[in-house]
Amino acid sequence: MVCYPDQVKVNQAIAIRDGIRWHRGCITGIEGDMARIALKDWGRHILRPLHECHRLPLRFHELSWQAVACSLSRVSPMQPSGNWSFETRQMAKAIAEHQNGKIKIRKGDDNGAFVDLIIDNHPDEGYYDVKDILIKMGYIQSAPKSFKSEMYPGLTRRP
Repeated sequence: MVCYPDQVKVNQAIAIRDGIRWHRGCITGIEGDMARIALKDWGRHILRPLHECHRLPLRFHELSWQAVACSLSRVSPMQPSGNWSFETRQMAKAIAEHQNGKIKIRKGDDNGAFVDLIIDNHPDEGYYDVKDILIKMGYIQSAPKSFKSEMYPGLTRRP
């Protein structure tokens, strides 16, 4: 069932079509006749017209969001701000998106997980660690084992 634009509110859980699939989402902002939507099961954000927002059936409200925010373990940004730069986020996405690999969880809590991300480049060159590639390219730096991250887990902007 479609939500009327005047019924859509910030923090409202909704159903939204993204391509040919339906997803659960949460309205994070309204800008005129457009809604900013967090696809929390996928860890992505999209912008859609308000008239494309649909009521989420009640049975889907009972499910927890399925995505877990992750950050690469034992690394820190090159700049002192504590936030990952746009260029670093884009490079990590270019290296890892749509690739097969494995995730080794180093530490997890209710807010997310710190992980090692290993990409399978088989049969060409075997496996490679995304963290090592980003360090070699100068986007991030190694952090000591005692490093305590104060930032929100994820190679993304803060929520």
